[in-house]
Parts: sequence; C-alpha cells; structure tokens
Amino acid sequence: MRRLGTNWAGIKPRPVTIDGIRFPSTGESKRYGALALEQKAGLIRNLKVHERLPLVVNGKKIGRRGWIEVDFVYERKNGNEWVTVYEDFKGVDTRESIQRRQLAEAIHGIKIQVTGGKPSRKKAA
Repeated sequence: MRRLGTNWAGIKPRPVTIDGIRFPSTGESKRYGALALEQKAGLIRNLKVHERLPLVVNGKKIGRRGWIEVDFVYERKNGNEWVTVYEDFKGVDTRESIQRRQLAEAIHGIKIQVTGGKPSRKKAA
C-alpha cells in the first residue's frame, strides 16, 4: 500500500551526515552548508538544526507525534535588529507537510519559509 503524498517518481532522497548531523537528503545538507557559511561570514547567527515545535491545542497533542520538526532556525539581521527565521527544506511538499506547517504557524504565531523543491511548471502567458 502506498502512502498518500509520497510519490518520489523513482527518485528517493539519500541521507547525508555532515558535522555529525544526519540530513535526510543531499539538498537539505547543501542548504545547511550554505547557512553554515553565512554564519561564519556573520550574516546569520544562532543556527539550529532540526528544531521541534510542539503542536498542542487545548492541552491535546495534534497528530501522532505532537510536534513538527523545522529544518533550520536562525537569526538574520534586518536593519538594526535580529529576526528569527524558521526554514523548512522540502524536496516534495505534501498535503500533510503543508497542513502541519500551517498549524505550527497558527499555534506559535510564526512564519515558516519553505526552501528547496522544484520550481512550479506554470505556463508562461
């Protein structure tokens, strides 16, 4: 039985370990490498990987796990202040991941940026 929303079209992500951190795909590991360089250059700070945000409403866990894992959390300078950025790398954005992300945004009052994936194939007008 195939699980909905996981059609990889014959291409499966390959896990990669960098700096002792296991990434589920090469794309996510490359994004980590780019963010690590930005941190060394002083463009961002406090880079955290695979941060868990609880998904709890009225004291009840939502979903099997009761949390969502955001791939990267860091601070980026915006003018004179540092702003926290929540970033999720997605090769394939499924209905479930979209719903979990929207729920986390509503509960925590944040915006989660989505990076990665293929550009949409919308026809040019």
